[in-house]
Amino acid sequence: MIRETLQKQIEEVLKELGVDAPKVTLEHPTELSHGDYATSIALSYAKQLGQNPKVLAESIVEKLKAKENTLISDISVAGPGFINIAFAPAFYTESLKTILAQEKKWGANTILAGKKVMVEYTQPNPFKPFHIGHLMSNSIGEAVSRIVEFSGANTIRANYQGDVGLHVAKAIYVIRRDKRNNDQKYIEALMPNTPPSKVAEYIGMAYMLGTVEYVGMMTEDTHNIAKEEIDNINKKIYDKTDPEINEIYDWGRAITLEAFEIIYKKRNHTQAKATSHYKHLRTFCNIPFSHTLAFILRYLIMVCFIFSATYSPNPPH
Repeated sequence: MIRETLQKQIEEVLKELGVDAPKVTLEHPTELSHGDYATSIALSYAKQLGQNPKVLAESIVEKLKAKENTLISDISVAGPGFINIAFAPAFYTESLKTILAQEKKWGANTILAGKKVMVEYTQPNPFKPFHIGHLMSNSIGEAVSRIVEFSGANTIRANYQGDVGLHVAKAIYVIRRDKRNNDQKYIEALMPNTPPSKVAEYIGMAYMLGTVEYVGMMTEDTHNIAKEEIDNINKKIYDKTDPEINEIYDWGRAITLEAFEIIYKKRNHTQAKATSHYKHLRTFCNIPFSHTLAFILRYLIMVCFIFSATYSPNPPH
């Protein structure tokens, strides 16, 4: 690497000038006109050598130029003793040759060799819609994972998705009702030729409707009935005492995860192995933009309700 080569050459020059065990630091100048590398080494060792910093810098530059480095086009002194170094066109030519030769391996390094790094990201939940926040987390998390992996670390991708909880109960509450009423949406979801993404969409919409009824955004009677039943379903999901709920849960969870897998293949990358409450799995979800927008708007409405109910123009002192 040219940085290491330059540091070694400057150290050799400083030793010739009488500095014992010099330490050289190279930095990229903030101004492109100042070159590709700069060092204040002359300012650091001028007192030790009893010289003017600028005079010392000029001596260093003279000796460096004598080494005839073909990758360097110019070495000059600036200000009170700074040394600026500019690369020659040959440096970029050689760099491009290296990049083309190494192809996808270019940039790989061993900075994190021997270390184990776990990156957690995405983490959408079965029975719920996938939204823009999950997509952002997924993109950033996968990028970070690849950088860490490229730096030599044993990289573990983790995805802690919640496959039990009140959100599951809300979805099952609506799905069970659709099942008992022979609702057309439920019947279509069970058809063998219905794509998993469409079934996952139906399950996500069931969750959102269950949430609306649970938080009381419909009639008071509907809210009271829904809240009591959803709370009971939530308990039965944990203790697995209700065969009907168990059947819907296993079906909904399995089809959601299948939809996740399809999206992983579309994104063409190895997504995090998700840590379930029960077993390892991989997760992602495909919900159309219209439903994602509805999901976001619903939460915005809920936030407005909470804000209007709790905000006081004259807060207590």
